[in-house]
Parts: sequence; structure tokens; C-alpha cells
Amino acid sequence: SSIRRQRITYGAETMLDDRFRLRGALVRWREAPYTTNEVFRARGFTVGADGVFANWLTASAEYTHKDDLGPGIGDVDTGALQAWVPFRDAVRVG
Repeated sequence: SSIRRQRITYGAETMLDDRFRLRGALVRWREAPYTTNEVFRARGFTVGADGVFANWLTASAEYTHKDDLGPGIGDVDTGALQAWVPFRDAVRVG
């Protein structure tokens, strides 16, 4: 099934100790499936961080909460966690 999605994000980020970045944003979603005339709206937020923890480890984490505004559709929480280890300054494994 095909769906048309629009997302607007208002956010900011800041650096800590020149090694870590924190970010946050307010998000609005509008989704309209091509198979129906209905339009679904949602609002939410996302927070995340990434940084260099050691000369051999870089990591990031992010969490998003989506609060659907229509009846019958539940809230959605998603996230991600990633880590990378550089290999001989040529390849990142993670």
C-alpha cells in the first residue's frame, strides 16, 4: 500500500566537552494513504545523543515518541542504539 507522509521537525542541538552532541526536537506528522481519503495526524518528540567515548569507540542513541491524534490508533515509541569501532583508521565496524 502507498502512503504520503509529511514530517515537520523543530529542534536544537548542543555540544558537550567537544566530544558529545545532545539533540532534541518536537515533531508533527501527517500521513495520508492513497487507498482512502482519511488523513492521520500525530505529534511527538525525539531526543538523542552521540559522541566519542574513547579513541576506539563511537556511539549514538535516539528515542522517538509518536502520539497519534486520531481515535483507534495507539502511540508509538521507537529508538536506536549504535556503536562503531574504527579499524586501522580506514574502516568503521559497528
